[in-house]
Amino acid sequence: RLTMEVLSGAANVSVTSYLDGNVTNEDSNYEEQFWLEKAVKADADDSYLTMETKENPFGTPRFSVTTLMKNYFSVVDKDSKENISLTGEKSQSMKYAGETVQVQVKSGDIFSAEKRVAVINTRNVPEERHVDEARKVLADLEKYIFYG
Repeated sequence: RLTMEVLSGAANVSVTSYLDGNVTNEDSNYEEQFWLEKAVKADADDSYLTMETKENPFGTPRFSVTTLMKNYFSVVDKDSKENISLTGEKSQSMKYAGETVQVQVKSGDIFSAEKRVAVINTRNVPEERHVDEARKVLADLEKYIFYG
């Protein structure tokens, strides 16, 4: 969670929360990438990225990983104390799903961005159930979150 308060004046705030599958493993040679995109989606409810390890000559088992995120953006108005939810602009491209929110925040207002992520892999769940299972994980998380 990222929270910021404007102390004086006003601020144009722009925050991008994203999933990036353009990964190079630390132990790889020549910055080789071992991950192939299987699916990417950024829509109104959430965003996810499913990646699979590529074939290899070493007999290392292949597996898929789905990472699903849900973002919550808001501003608490200093004067009214109202918590105003914001909707970001979704984007997706090869190995990337993101959401950007842009807002002007006035002095004393508090901006908040929260990113919740679930990670599911084929070692535990078949790939065709990844997205549904990740959504269940995030839904279950709701009962443990306390805002005091």
